[in-house]
Amino acid sequence: MIKDLVLNGQIKVNFWLTKEEQIKIQSMVCETNFFLIHDTILNTAPVEITSNFIHFLKIKINNEENSVIWNYILPEFQTDQYNKLIELSDYIVNVIESKPEYRSLPPRNGGYD
Repeated sequence: MIKDLVLNGQIKVNFWLTKEEQIKIQSMVCETNFFLIHDTILNTAPVEITSNFIHFLKIKINNEENSVIWNYILPEFQTDQYNKLIELSDYIVNVIESKPEYRSLPPRNGGYD
């Protein structure tokens, strides 16, 4: 994993997911139909949100691989598939951030405009 430290560059750390974490992610990937999602989900709502960061998730399991890019979508325009994608992404982020290897990394210095 690579963490962006903004003004201090990037730092790379290696870690492993437990078997239980892998099984949970695979289950969520199946529930989400992740490998069938088009590569881009963008907000087509008539309202623009600033700052609306773009999210990216790439998953490879065995020989299947898919990448999805999306931004925040207002609740009234969210689909079930979008909500499942957010749940999957949030779970993966939480697992990564709970690892001692991640927690031992220095904090970000600065931010982006």
